[in-house]
Amino acid sequence: MINKTENPNSVTQTSSPLGVSGMFHGASNLIFENARELRNKQTESEIILWNILKDYKLRGFKFRRQHIVGSYVVDFICLMQNLIIEVDGNQHLDNQEYDDDCSRYLNTKGFRVIRFWNNQVFDQLNDVLNVIHQALLNPIHST
Repeated sequence: MINKTENPNSVTQTSSPLGVSGMFHGASNLIFENARELRNKQTESEIILWNILKDYKLRGFKFRRQHIVGSYVVDFICLMQNLIIEVDGNQHLDNQEYDDDCSRYLNTKGFRVIRFWNNQVFDQLNDVLNVIHQALLNPIHST
């Protein structure tokens, strides 16, 4: 799911679990905490898809999960191909305008967003993987 936090323009000094500090532009502590919580509370459909995407298992492409882009946390991202994958549940039926605004923002940043419903991951996993694979083979290029 994509989750938006407030104050997207703040700059926060943080420390990673490995003890490495660094500057993160455009994200507050709240968005980092939100991303961490989402990683720890993945839906069943996200877990299924992540087990396929992680560790370069899908045709050697690297994916990250619950990655921050601006003030949004996206489900899965392949930075090399500018591809974002969202897995949406029923709660997104009431958030269509929010999802559309989010996708427009991500598109302006050069990303292509592909959305799947939870039931597609459960019932049509091969079709979902084929769509993702085709998107990886045919990336968009920002100018």
